[in-house]
Amino acid sequence: MRTRLTLLVLTLLAFGALSLAGRATTASADERDFILVNGSPNIIIVEVNVTASGSLEWGPDILGQDVLYPGESGPVLFDRYVGGSCSYDIQVFGDGGEEGHLYGINLCLYDTVTFQ
Repeated sequence: MRTRLTLLVLTLLAFGALSLAGRATTASADERDFILVNGSPNIIIVEVNVTASGSLEWGPDILGQDVLYPGESGPVLFDRYVGGSCSYDIQVFGDGGEEGHLYGINLCLYDTVTFQ
């Protein structure tokens, strides 16, 4: 089991960095909710998958028909997730085939994840 935040970015271009900001709490929000930011200057994120760390399968694409253009951000809400796990893995795909992964993100502590 991973004991610290690990960043692994696989990319064909310059896709990568994790930016974390402190957790802001609200009464109705799940503590694992986060904002995903596309910090890349030229990659459009077309697919995002999130799964509990240690899971053998990725969750479904949470963007659906939406995309995140460079500089855009969007919420990832955990209304359909169950359980007390805070450690999650995040996978993104760019429109040119770029792929990025973040492993072991403690979403109970951080509320912003940025791919650059």
